[in-house]
Amino acid sequence: MRAHRSEGAGPPESGRLEVAWDLRVPEVLRGLAPGDRRRAVGLVLSLADDPRPPQARALPGKPNCYRLSDGRLGIIYAIDPPTATVTVYVVTMDGELLGSDLY
Repeated sequence: MRAHRSEGAGPPESGRLEVAWDLRVPEVLRGLAPGDRRRAVGLVLSLADDPRPPQARALPGKPNCYRLSDGRLGIIYAIDPPTATVTVYVVTMDGELLGSDLY
């Protein structure tokens, strides 16, 4: 997995999880309309403080993997408890994989 760690996410000792994302995700985010991009980034960064918000759903058969939906946007991510890291792998819009040509 290729990942990039976000700036601003605190170290595990701070009680916050670190946020990382697959290197394809930023390119997908750049393709979103500015308002959708801000909302998606806000969702991702909020996972540092609350990795399992009420609207997140566990992915069947995938331990510690979740889908977080907010209106038209969806984020698929995994939580790694030993490293206190949340890694975002996929961003969707209206249920469609964005940037499918990158995967």
